[in-house]
Amino acid sequence: MGFLSGQVTVRRYSVPAVEAFQEDVIDRLREYSADKRTMIGEGDKAVEIGFLSNEDYLATNFSFAKQVKGEFLLFSFRVTKTKIPAKDIKAQARVELEALVAGGKPDIPRIRKEARENAMAYLEERAKDGRWTTHAVIPVVWDKCGELWYGASAHTHGTAFETLFERAFGVRPMEVTPESVAKANGVKGLPDLGDRPAWLAESEAYSEWGNRFALWLARTAMAGEDTVGVGGEEVTFMVSNKLVMDCPKESASHTGRDTFKHDVPVRMPEVKEAVRLGKMPTSIGLELVATEDHYKCVLDPHRWVVTGLSLPKAEDGKKAEKEMARMFAIRRFLKVLDQFLVTYLVEYVGDETDAEGGDA
Repeated sequence: MGFLSGQVTVRRYSVPAVEAFQEDVIDRLREYSADKRTMIGEGDKAVEIGFLSNEDYLATNFSFAKQVKGEFLLFSFRVTKTKIPAKDIKAQARVELEALVAGGKPDIPRIRKEARENAMAYLEERAKDGRWTTHAVIPVVWDKCGELWYGASAHTHGTAFETLFERAFGVRPMEVTPESVAKANGVKGLPDLGDRPAWLAESEAYSEWGNRFALWLARTAMAGEDTVGVGGEEVTFMVSNKLVMDCPKESASHTGRDTFKHDVPVRMPEVKEAVRLGKMPTSIGLELVATEDHYKCVLDPHRWVVTGLSLPKAEDGKKAEKEMARMFAIRRFLKVLDQFLVTYLVEYVGDETDAEGGDA
């Protein structure tokens, strides 16, 4: 599965913690498995959703031994959609119209509508063999400590997943964001910003908390500092390989997105200029070393989504032991990342000024 090998993508949800997974959880997965053809949406937006036992898009053979790995429950989520290509609809409608006209009917709007309806009926019948059916399969891990790890960075099918999980388990997953992380750790709020500074995006798609954290990371790295006390341990960090910065204000007088690729992008004069102008980081290549554990990823500081996460190499051992080690390594990384944000908000925000970030 996506969390058991290779680099990891994690979009997180919070759910109530459980003491331990029981057989009834497997029963709920079976009840809403992909072969039960649960439909949501209407018309051309209708999709079929369901759970899978692994990343094979037909796998619905759930078992407690296979899904439950200690403190973690592994499964997948499938979205199935049938979409007839517009070019096929247009071509078949033309064929149907020609047939109607040849039969003596006039080429008028009402007849063209009839031709299109005939075309859709024909194509929908052909579609039953699956020729235009696509499947999106997203791996999922349920951590008993109260989180769901959703293995896709985009929210394309996120609402469908939230809906199905709520139907199956009676609780709506809530997305983990910089704001929710801060509040869950007792951070009550940021200082009053007064006039909105240049670095603070006006769109709801961006996070004030995440943006300030990302800028602090960039500035701290520029200043040559790389070690921060996080949750009782020293964490060394580096902004590496990639840094994407956007203009927070949509205006013809401001330039747009800049992507910087470099071993250490914060050393580039162009990055320093982008920060001075008030651009905000939206994607950061980040390396963290906590104790002896070395992690490498790309962080979206606004959505708190991690992609391309490389984990410490597991020690030699049995396959089951190595899989469990990966699960705990992911959990540890996410905890360190959250505590990194909380440490910044608690220890550094009070010393910042509204002018931080320069003028845009």
